[in-house]
Amino acid sequence: MRSRKAACSRALAVSFLLIAGTMPVVAQEPKPEYPILDPVESYEQYAKRVAVSQTILAAGGLATLGLLIVVAIGWWRAEKPDEGDERWRKTLHDDMEEKISLEFENESLPRVAISLRPHAFVVLSPELAEKKMKVTWRIDGVARKDAISQFCKRVGAAWDIRNGAIFIYPEGKAPPLRKRPSASEGWKPETLKKLSRRISFQMYETPLARAVHFINSLARVKIVLDPRLENADDPRIFMCPVDDMRVDDTLTWFCLLGNAEWTRKQADDGTDIIWVAPREGPSERSSGASERSADKKP
Repeated sequence: MRSRKAACSRALAVSFLLIAGTMPVVAQEPKPEYPILDPVESYEQYAKRVAVSQTILAAGGLATLGLLIVVAIGWWRAEKPDEGDERWRKTLHDDMEEKISLEFENESLPRVAISLRPHAFVVLSPELAEKKMKVTWRIDGVARKDAISQFCKRVGAAWDIRNGAIFIYPEGKAPPLRKRPSASEGWKPETLKKLSRRISFQMYETPLARAVHFINSLARVKIVLDPRLENADDPRIFMCPVDDMRVDDTLTWFCLLGNAEWTRKQADDGTDIIWVAPREGPSERSSGASERSADKKP
């Protein structure tokens, strides 16, 4: 970002110099006392020639001013964070501070997790979702973030904020998640733009292949499934209503819940292909850092 800002600053300085240099010339007007260099040239011809020169200079000045405006916008955007992420963080902060009152009696873990759901999506790891544990619990006037912490303590879990969602997993067993794609990995700018699009949807007990095809229809990116996943009915994706989540994050959660992973491949024509295949083991790339410090403690 610093390099972008420095480049924009240099372009701004050059643009100012160009405008400052052209304005005095543009302001001149032809006068009769100007010398006519060509002896056979009439004053009308000379005035016409000067007017044309002034028009060209004025057009150059306007073009330079337009460049200045474009560079200024680029400089401003270079310092501006992702609006979608900032809006999501603000909404999450407000939701996590909200006081809630809930009561459960012999309720399953997925049902309790969904009830704790704020504006952000809550993902319960497959290991916890498969547990037959029942929860009997009552809270009254507790901040949502504290309620989630209490719930995790009761079931031997931990929670974190990753990839645009609240993730609840067995304590001490945080699974790795895929990083958001970046241009440094070879992704095309148009693909990154599609993957950063935010979507809202509802999905319940849906096979992984159908869930991935659903994402493909929304994002308009080329997604290819491994044949081993194409006709498989299990595992199924269970997701409560999702609001304002990035496409790439949604695909990451689909793959986690469906025991799969997605990577980039390149077609013969150079376009990006998202390849979804069964998870091979713990060798997948981890996102490493979480967003707990920014969101878990507003």
